[in-house]
Parts: sequence; C-alpha cells; structure tokens
Amino acid sequence: MHSKKEKDPHKAFIKEASCLHAPQFAAYVKSSIQYIKHSSPFKLLKMLSNLKNFLPLFFICVALTAISANVHAHDDLVHVLCQGTPNQHLCESSLRSDPRSSTADAEGLILIMVDVVRSKFADSLRYVNELTKEARQPEIVRALKECAWYFRVVLEANVGVAVNAVNLGDPKFGEQAMIDSANEAMACERQFSGKFRSPLTERTNYLEGISYVAAALVKILE
Repeated sequence: MHSKKEKDPHKAFIKEASCLHAPQFAAYVKSSIQYIKHSSPFKLLKMLSNLKNFLPLFFICVALTAISANVHAHDDLVHVLCQGTPNQHLCESSLRSDPRSSTADAEGLILIMVDVVRSKFADSLRYVNELTKEARQPEIVRALKECAWYFRVVLEANVGVAVNAVNLGDPKFGEQAMIDSANEAMACERQFSGKFRSPLTERTNYLEGISYVAAALVKILE
C-alpha cells in the first residue's frame, strides 16, 4: 500500500496567492516548518527551488501595496484640500482628472487648480472668438468682444499673479487674483443682461465657480 504523498506547501502557496497578507504569510511559515522537519535533502532542494520562484511574487506584492498606499494618500490629500472650498465636488473632479495630481503635494495641487482656471478661460476665449466671427447683431458682437477682453485679463495677468504668489509664498495676492478672475467671468455675463439672451451663461457660471475654488485653495497657504 502506497503512503500518501506529502504536499509541498510552497507550490500551493505560489500557485494560489495573488498577494501577500499577514494571515497567509503566517500559515505559510507554519506549514514550511513542518515540511522542513520531515523532508529529505532532496525535498529541501526542491523547496529552495520553489522559494526562488516565490520571492519575485513577494516583491511584486510589496511594490503593488506601496503604489496603492501612495495613490490613496494622494486621494486623501485631494479630499482634505477640497473640503475647504465652496464646491468640493468640482474641486475633486478637476484635480483628479489631471494625471499630475497623483504625485503632487499640497502646493502642487493648488498650482494644478490655477492651471485648470487658465485652461478653462483659454478655451472660453477661443469659443468667444468663434461666436464673434459668426455674430451678425452689433450689440452681440460688442458684448462678445467685451468678454474676450475680460478673459484675456485673466490669462495675461491674473493667472500669472496667482502662480507667482504660490511659488513665492505670498498667497494673499494669489487668492485675490483668482477672486478677480471670478469677477471677470461675471462681468462678461453682465454684458448680455436685459438685452438679449447670453450664449455664455453656462460657461461663465463654471468659470466663476472654478475661480472661487482656486481662490479658496490658494488661501489655505496663508
């Protein structure tokens, strides 16, 4: 009658483990001790061979765990910073949509938000220029040109002031620059007030909101 074949715990662990957790590792060590006690030299050599295959898995798991912890840490930083803004959802979604946010510190995240403001005003300026070319009513053309002027103020002055303020550790001026950007967006919207329907209401509301979010983030540095 043949004796029952002894199971190699190392092969089983390597085959089934998807990542290393404390309970799994404890069970692995316990089974290994029992296996070594009752193993011949030939079996021990086989065990070492299996262990050689196991080590890469161990280090891969450690690396994945570290990466996961780093991602969660930055997610938490985004969440904490955005809690102090007037629109937390807009703040978090704007930052997380930028790949740079995954490795940025607090100051870096604030600069990313200022860059979001720049990008949205630049996009809106292009849109205004397109509408101006298509417009036929003189009043609408005049209003759109006023909006283009307001948006250029943000792009050519306010954004630069905010970036320098953050980099130089003088956030008060940066906060005011972003508040001014929100005011520029509303000044544009007022060009259409009481005369004809604004084609930019959705955009100006967004520009105002994202500017106030940026202002609140810069204020954190004060």
